[in-house]
Amino acid sequence: MTSKSETVKRYRTPKYRPEFCECVVPILKNGKNVEHVAAYLEVAECTIYAWRNKYPEFREVFEIGLAASKAWWSDSMQNNLENRDANVGLYSLIMRNKFKWLTRDPVETETVSAAVDPDLAAARDIVAKNRESIEKN
Repeated sequence: MTSKSETVKRYRTPKYRPEFCECVVPILKNGKNVEHVAAYLEVAECTIYAWRNKYPEFREVFEIGLAASKAWWSDSMQNNLENRDANVGLYSLIMRNKFKWLTRDPVETETVSAAVDPDLAAARDIVAKNRESIEKN
């Protein structure tokens, strides 16, 4: 517990200022994360995303910065293509986590209801009957 003589420093989120846009691209273009921008501006990461959603000029530099960061990581890997010691697995992990990079194309799935597809309804009946016979034995 803190005594009355101790003071606790409380941070208030600074109000958005257009000049914040000036630091976003320079930070991100060196492969840095959104967390680095938040730390530089002394705000929470969620504040960065809130500003992105609220202020079009911030959104634009944010998207440009993310593209620059992705390009930095891509260049980094390309520069190491002939290096046998390059950690390809780590690079793949970074790209998947940092940029939602997929290792394969997303597959579109269809939801088919039994009311639309009578064969599906028949298949479900067969599965149910098989379960019943298995449970009896």
